[in-house]
Amino acid sequence: MRTLRLDLADRSYPIHISSGLLDDSALYRPYIRGRRVVVVSDSRVASLYGTRVCAALADYRPVLLQFPPGEGSKTLETYATLADGLIDGRFDRRVALVALCGGGTVDTTGSLAHPSPRVVDFTHQHPSRTRPVAPLSLDIPRNNSCGAM
Repeated sequence: MRTLRLDLADRSYPIHISSGLLDDSALYRPYIRGRRVVVVSDSRVASLYGTRVCAALADYRPVLLQFPPGEGSKTLETYATLADGLIDGRFDRRVALVALCGGGTVDTTGSLAHPSPRVVDFTHQHPSRTRPVAPLSLDIPRNNSCGAM
């Protein structure tokens, strides 16, 4: 595994690069303080990687929330559907949200994590779209603020 450190003073974080990182539960543990995890992803990425990420997070009894892929899903309706999933699951601020992929997923998940000053843990992963083995850049900001608007 190769690890790069993005040096942003108090907002610095590691970027891990290797194949098989999605399955490595040890990489998730330092960033999850609670006992439960919700993985958020669009349905295309979830169909490819959701099972693997949930398996790696099995100790946290993960729940996978999905929404349709594409720019058309960047709506308040999508946000409300995901928020309803958190409410229906009776998740509280001790839940860790894991955004699987990037872009709109990270923005939406970050917004779910930051509706108030009482934030929840928030991490995100980026499976590579350029390699068939799907290596992962595990990009987790220490201050849990990525994607918050």
